[in-house]
Amino acid sequence: MIALGTRASEIIILNEHRGIITTISVDPLKKLKIISILRTSLGFLAAGSQNMVFSFQKQISEEIIQFNHVRTLTISEETTEIKNIAINASETLLLCSTLTNQLFKALLHSQEILKNDQDLRLEPASQPFHHGAITGMDTCCRKPLLITCGVDKSIRVWNYITNICELVKYFPEESYSVALHPSGLYALVGFSDKLRLMNLLIDELRLFREFALRGCRECRFSNGGHVFAAAFGSMIQIWSTWTFENIANLKGHNGKVKSLHWTPDDSVLISSGSDGAVYSWNIKEMKRENEYIQKSCSYNGAICTPNGKIIYAAGSDKTLKVLN
Repeated sequence: MIALGTRASEIIILNEHRGIITTISVDPLKKLKIISILRTSLGFLAAGSQNMVFSFQKQISEEIIQFNHVRTLTISEETTEIKNIAINASETLLLCSTLTNQLFKALLHSQEILKNDQDLRLEPASQPFHHGAITGMDTCCRKPLLITCGVDKSIRVWNYITNICELVKYFPEESYSVALHPSGLYALVGFSDKLRLMNLLIDELRLFREFALRGCRECRFSNGGHVFAAAFGSMIQIWSTWTFENIANLKGHNGKVKSLHWTPDDSVLISSGSDGAVYSWNIKEMKRENEYIQKSCSYNGAICTPNGKIIYAAGSDKTLKVLN
């Protein structure tokens, strides 16, 4: 017998002598594509879009062959297409590769996959990496944590000592920037409509506060954690972490602000932008202290020495500049 998967959510069972034996529909709405089919000892597995794997068991009754759906396996969190599936010889391990270049697994006990009607979750077989560009990254000083966001609409928290991903959270829209509080307990995330402050829990990112900053492309907590800087467009705003008060608006850039960097004592904030300007801001007086402008270069990042006197900047001219 031959099993064929279609784009109309159907599996067609063929016999070389009798033609089509039966047609199985896995989705009444016909939105699920069947991409991969794998034979097992008691039936077959079928996988496709909407991150699902279906298990079917063969039954023969009065010379009538039927395939009954007995279990569905799903990928937790992520919505994607499953491109290929494989199972080991003893049928104790199922592996799935996805359109987003991820590898998932399900540990099976003997042939229970075809006998038990309880659904299983497919878990990452390796680290659940981003599948697309990483648009933001930050660390904190009190915990060995690294936070990243990307165009795949996910935010991931990594432990750089154990080298594992501790948390993955998907959102309906792409996040542009992310910042981690020095305590490792809070995270700032910039979305197209608002900047959101979230509590970082053991297994969840929970919304705590929203700020009306549209398209925030860069945000950074101060090293003390008492204030944070957020850039949207050409303006930089300084906010209190505890009272949520807008302390100051720093104006000077004529283009988008690309990077923000605090000195260890939080007395100076360094900003760089697409307008070719690198500014040093005195946070106590909330005014611009020093500037370096090269309009032919769009700066992507700038940092400084602990005293804020020497600045290192890199941009579109592919050179690292030392600004004194």
